[in-house]
This record gives sequence, C-alpha cells and structure tokens, in this order.
Amino acid sequence: MLLCVDEPSKITWIWHDAELRSIMFEWSLSAGLSVRLRSEINPEEDRQELIKMGITNQLVDVVFRDVRQMHTNVPDVTDGLPFMLDWDIIDDASIERASKDRPTSRHTGLPHHLIGCSDGSTIEIVFTQLWLEEVNVETTK
Repeated sequence: MLLCVDEPSKITWIWHDAELRSIMFEWSLSAGLSVRLRSEINPEEDRQELIKMGITNQLVDVVFRDVRQMHTNVPDVTDGLPFMLDWDIIDDASIERASKDRPTSRHTGLPHHLIGCSDGSTIEIVFTQLWLEEVNVETTK
C-alpha cells in the first residue's frame, strides 16, 4: 500500500546507510513520470516513524511522483550495491544561489531532493509528491 509523505524531513534521515537495490522509471497513461527507489534500510536505524506509518519491513520503495526533472550520476564500476549516505532537501534559497544554468533551477517551489551514495552516485530529483511503499519480502524472492 502506498503511503503519502507530507513531511519528508521527518523520515529522510532513516535512509542513511540504506542499501540501494534498484531505480525504476514508470510512466503513467497520462505520460506522468514516477521514479521508484528500492532500498533496504539499515537495521541499526531507528525506524519508529516508519512503524507509525505501518511500514515494518526493512525493504521499502520510495516513490517520487509527477517527476519534473531528474539528474543522475552513476559510476560504471562499483564494489557492490551502493549505500545512500545523504538525502538532502534543497530549498528555494539554495537553488537561487546555484548556477542559473542548472536545469533544475527552473522548478523552484517544487520539492527538490539530492541523494548521495557511497559509490559516488548522485540522484537529483524535482517532483510533486513523495510516497512510500513497503515491499513484501516474499514477492522479491
């Protein structure tokens, strides 16, 4: 079941050291783009906020809906699955200070997040809605 996240800042820190399993792009019939990040949350993280939402598994999909812009930088060689190190929420003031040549700077006012991984990968994404979905471990085997 998909759960809408109204205050991402309350949960993004939980993904520190989460193992990034996959990135999926999904287009709807109306041509809207969603990006789904599947990750396994570090068992040492305090997951109480997720448990309050009804998510008890460590394997969770983060779903960015109505994606307006996305930039990725993924190295071609890694030593294994990357871990999410930082998940930053970029505010409008930060965007204003950034180069005007950045394509994402034209989307001010929309949620804008930057995820950095252990292998140097980065995912920068501008979207309208953030959802979480618990992954049934049985369906992934």
